[in-house]
Amino acid sequence: MIVHTMSHAQMVLDARKDIQAMRNTCIEPLRKLRRELFASEDDTLLHLFDWKSPNKNNWLVLIRHSKKRTMILSLAWFPDKEGKLAALWATGAGMAFYIDPHVFERFDERFVPDEIPIERLQSFFLENHLFSFEPTGQKSEQLYEVSIGANQGLGLGVWDRSTDIVHWRTFVHHGQRFENQEIAMERMDQDRVLVDMSHGQRQHRIAFAEKNDPEVAEFLKERKGRAA
Repeated sequence: MIVHTMSHAQMVLDARKDIQAMRNTCIEPLRKLRRELFASEDDTLLHLFDWKSPNKNNWLVLIRHSKKRTMILSLAWFPDKEGKLAALWATGAGMAFYIDPHVFERFDERFVPDEIPIERLQSFFLENHLFSFEPTGQKSEQLYEVSIGANQGLGLGVWDRSTDIVHWRTFVHHGQRFENQEIAMERMDQDRVLVDMSHGQRQHRIAFAEKNDPEVAEFLKERKGRAA
């Protein structure tokens, strides 16, 4: 079970023990979504639910099902040493994100000031489940400052390359961004668009950019595997 006394790397390892069982819980909800989408005029349907793993970890699981593709996204959440809710985004391997309670508090100030912590976490995840990031500066050999692009604002944090964990420390809504952050968000918006595309659509998007905006095309080719 994830506890605040663990290192972030230990938290990731513990969360990954749950991944396969978590995906198994999505089988039946996904069947229902497929039936609903078949009868719906919408292009994309979302289904968010709580799940507690056999390892006693608490998860928010979001199934994003469209006519293009199906995505299963998840956050493990737990109290930090002060009792505030922190979260962990992780898949079976590769990069992970530790999301500090301050991120949810800043989101709360702007969007959902009356919600209790778990409702705030649910609202944040539902609205900002697709995100991407890019390094903005190097602090040391293994540490990079990063910007994190989300639907409703910009995250700021540090990427530890030794563990491949991004420590997401705060959240800036759209109205608070500086000019250089606006430019970064435009690039990361392109990154997140790729996440919801099939392989063929991604290649078509890059080909279109090569004809109309070579700088964007180079960014997409470099970054298409980096989106969360």
